[in-house]
Amino acid sequence: MPTALLHRIAHSRLPHVLTNDPDIEAIRPLILAGLVKAAMQVTLDPWGGGPQPGIVVREITPEGRRALEGRRTE
Repeated sequence: MPTALLHRIAHSRLPHVLTNDPDIEAIRPLILAGLVKAAMQVTLDPWGGGPQPGIVVREITPEGRRALEGRRTE
């Protein structure tokens, strides 16, 4: 489970946009485990580039918060 990414998302402002391939791969297990709510959409490059595909994380679920606290997510 990519908990480092979950911690990074928890310490950022939501919605949190992921556009690089390693982050997009790492978010998938978090979505499937129900730890975050996210959707793929076209996003704008913050550095002035054109539109690109990205994953927009809108919420860390209660299960995700429990995982951050180190408790079981039953």
